[in-house]
Amino acid sequence: MYNIEELKKLFYINKKYSFKDLKKLLNVDEETLLSDLKTLEEQGIITFLSGTFQVLDTNNYAVGNIKIYDRYGVFYLDNIKYEIHLDDIGNALKNDLCLFVIDKETKQAKVKKILKRFDELVVCEYINNKLKIYGDNHYVEIPSNECKKLVEGSRVLVKLKNDGLTGNIVEIIGHKDDPDIDLKQIALSKCFALEFNNDYLEEVEKIPNQVTTEEIKDRLDLRDKLIYTIDCDNTKDMDDAISVEKLENGNYLLGVHIADVSHYIKYGSNIFKEAFSRGTSVYMLNTVIPMIHKYLSNGICSLNPNVDRLTKSCFMEIDENGNIVDYKIVKSVINSKKKMKYSEVNKILEENQNITSYEPFVENLKLANELNNILNKENNKR
Repeated sequence: MYNIEELKKLFYINKKYSFKDLKKLLNVDEETLLSDLKTLEEQGIITFLSGTFQVLDTNNYAVGNIKIYDRYGVFYLDNIKYEIHLDDIGNALKNDLCLFVIDKETKQAKVKKILKRFDELVVCEYINNKLKIYGDNHYVEIPSNECKKLVEGSRVLVKLKNDGLTGNIVEIIGHKDDPDIDLKQIALSKCFALEFNNDYLEEVEKIPNQVTTEEIKDRLDLRDKLIYTIDCDNTKDMDDAISVEKLENGNYLLGVHIADVSHYIKYGSNIFKEAFSRGTSVYMLNTVIPMIHKYLSNGICSLNPNVDRLTKSCFMEIDENGNIVDYKIVKSVINSKKKMKYSEVNKILEENQNITSYEPFVENLKLANELNNILNKENNKR
């Protein structure tokens, strides 16, 4: 069965082939062959010149990522710097993977062609009826009908095509004078979606905002237990809570209760796909681009105080030396008794301050701190 190694071996036998010849010699579909040829070209093994694929002539050519400065460009070959005159950079942008014509004596180079864009998405500003790449001196050509909604100073996200500096507008970000425009363009240029689509929002609306009796039927009921969250002062979504008890045998029973998000976000749903695509929430200066909608992250999937929430709980029995002697993981339902803040908990434990709203929890916090010190001691030993 065909693989890319077969293709490589052909170039060891004969250093030059047309695409037609390669198709005849290999039992492979056209799309796969083109993809593999592109991979070998990006790896600096072969190149496509004068209508044929050929082994890269390393005396005269090289592959690398270009760095571009105000007055020149550079790339490195075997830790040796090659300089590129501005006139020889062509349509290459910062960090693009390029094929260079090189002169090993003068350490000069020219961009022969762009093999792979470092980033297909670029932010452009509409200036004098042209789209200029933001922070760069290059201009991008787009179809004239896409410019109709633009005004002087519009910032847009453009997806570049492979053939030079042409492309299409993906999204109009806003105007250069809009508040937070710089944050928006950074996020969009790195493929972070700022909004959720309608299908997603329709699914979100169908999720209940409170736990039902049916949902807790087969779960361990921990709603009467002393469970609480401790987070930063400005935290809006609480995804974990703790409980600590001292057992009759002198060991500690630590409970860690994690919001059961998977109960609401089902595999294959639009909410799941969007969360998978985003991968994580993104925290940028004073803003956040959430992985899941705040209706969920701050609502039914957040362990807010004095409301029932579905969780997965891990109970660990820990001895006086910090060894876990037993544990179990169960599906559960909790009702957090308080939303605590690190700053206030530290005042109680480290400064012995009295905070009225924490009075019912002080003894349990001291027990939690006692266990924390044991675990930290073991961590330091390791």
